[in-house]
Amino acid sequence: MTDNDLPQRKLGVRDIGYWRVGLCVALVIGLWAFVTYRQRTQEQQEAAAKQEIATKQEIVKTVGMTSSQFNGRAWKEFGNDAKVSWVVGFDEGIFDGVSRSARPKSEDELNRLCGPLMIPKGFPYATLASEIDKLYENAANLPIPIPWAFDWTIAKIKNAASDDELQRHLATLRQRANELVLEDGK
Repeated sequence: MTDNDLPQRKLGVRDIGYWRVGLCVALVIGLWAFVTYRQRTQEQQEAAAKQEIATKQEIVKTVGMTSSQFNGRAWKEFGNDAKVSWVVGFDEGIFDGVSRSARPKSEDELNRLCGPLMIPKGFPYATLASEIDKLYENAANLPIPIPWAFDWTIAKIKNAASDDELQRHLATLRQRANELVLEDGK
């Protein structure tokens, strides 16, 4: 027997109607599944976002970051070699950054531009790291980002300001750092 030998059945109106009902039911179920999945996904995304914020707040408190910059808490966790590496990187970064952005015409002009930010020639990197350690011994200074600590410590080493001016500047750094910590915690 072949397919041609089987009696052919014609689709009637009821058959087409059932087909439409079946299609509508399938569409409704599919739409319901999509909406439910999307709602669940949005809730999961919201929960994940809340968890990410809580995690960032915990990192800010424990790991040592202020506005995406390492601060005194992180500095205190570094070993001596890492601290000296930070100092070297900071010193070379200032020089390289100024030379690329300002494009000085002579070495004297480059030194004039970098001078206030650079470590004095011959000053031991390890000694600067120790000076930054002293700054972070005071718990009130821990939120201060490391680059700010470098600037303040270099100004102190160079005697670029009086003790009163340095203390006022330090108080400003503390205030700004604490404001950033509060913003990070939002």
